[in-house]
Amino acid sequence: YPKVHPCVDVAVLDDKGRLLLAKRPYEDGWRFIGGFVKPTDTSYEHSARRKVCDDAGINLAITDLNYIGSTQVPDWRYQSEEDKILSVLFKTRRGWGSISPSDDVSELKWFEIEELETEDTISILNRYDSL
Repeated sequence: YPKVHPCVDVAVLDDKGRLLLAKRPYEDGWRFIGGFVKPTDTSYEHSARRKVCDDAGINLAITDLNYIGSTQVPDWRYQSEEDKILSVLFKTRRGWGSISPSDDVSELKWFEIEELETEDTISILNRYDSL
């Protein structure tokens, strides 16, 4: 039977309304902080907090997570597979601290929402109601 691989995405906003996005070393585009849920995670919220620490560093504190929605993600690794990725999006605010790329993130950047002109990012944002 085909499988669904659960993931989380986290839209981290700062006090200026900018969105934090990550770049992976093996991809060209920018993406939300996030990734696969681990069997040891106790909830999707736990996965989201873990991924923020994994991707943006332990020095970034976030506020409460707010559930935005879920959607199937057209990930390049599963384009020709029956298996698919289903991701849950959370929105949060930067509480305090600094960002530092870690885990498998090569670069982090705060973006003004108006700056997000790449097709990949726009299509990701359009899959959810709004930030």
